[in-house]
Amino acid sequence: MLFNLLCIYGDPTHHSSSRIWQEISSFVNQSNHRATICMGDLNDIMNPWEKYGNALPDLNRISMFCNHLRNVGLMDMGYNGPAYT
Repeated sequence: MLFNLLCIYGDPTHHSSSRIWQEISSFVNQSNHRATICMGDLNDIMNPWEKYGNALPDLNRISMFCNHLRNVGLMDMGYNGPAYT
């Protein structure tokens, strides 16, 4: 079985996030005949309870991230193990 493997390190400052998601979307759309697995550190969270530390989670950023995932057709496969590995 052939599939695409997309490895991403998301912009930790979020200055290039829109451009990165445009590239992801373009890649997935151009190769929609194959399944795509995306892995890496996207530097975003899907839920407020995933945020640690004193700063409050940015609900707008969380919403935008979830919308990007949904629009591209990616889904969270979950994770089991220590945080920040």
